[in-house]
Amino acid sequence: MKPEQLSAETQKKLDELLTAVEKVLATKPSPHLHAVSESSMPDGATPNDVLKGGSIKAPSKPPFDYDEPSVGNLHRAVLQSGDGVLFGLIIHAERPSPEGKWTLTTKLVSRQERRQLESSRKAIDDEVERELRRLTEKAGWQRVSFGRDMPKKQPRLVRDSGSGLERLDPDPRLLALLGRAEVLYRQAGFDLIVADWTLRSGGLTFREYVE
Repeated sequence: MKPEQLSAETQKKLDELLTAVEKVLATKPSPHLHAVSESSMPDGATPNDVLKGGSIKAPSKPPFDYDEPSVGNLHRAVLQSGDGVLFGLIIHAERPSPEGKWTLTTKLVSRQERRQLESSRKAIDDEVERELRRLTEKAGWQRVSFGRDMPKKQPRLVRDSGSGLERLDPDPRLLALLGRAEVLYRQAGFDLIVADWTLRSGGLTFREYVE
């Protein structure tokens, strides 16, 4: 989704958020050349709906020093403004040197685009579930997890049988499915940083973090 597709009200609130993020980054010195501020609201219809994200993240220590609730509230205002078309947004900030000026760019995802992405990923989820179910024959199993559960980590496969975690070697089929998911998100304009599938008796869940 492009910024010009937003309502005038949402564009105004997005500008306020961008101004606040830029001010935070420029106010206090830091060694960082990159920062990300992302958020999403799966529901977003009422003031009490959960805001995911909403902070300004540094790529390493030290973290940025700022008033986190105020920036989070601006994220919430953007996502709940206008006709509620937005599902999430990602702000990337870059500068050439610690003394350089920050440049901000924004990625937007509408609720319709989000539904389409989840629908396109379902075939991958189904195949991952079939692969993980092959590992549930051991008595007492509680969960089986596969994927990249933290940024920059190698994919891992874990089974919890109640007596402790077993670390298994990921099957090439699982690794290929992770690759397909990364391509799918990349085609939608996002980097899939965290992608973690967990199978329990109640079914499969998926946890993600994108930039």
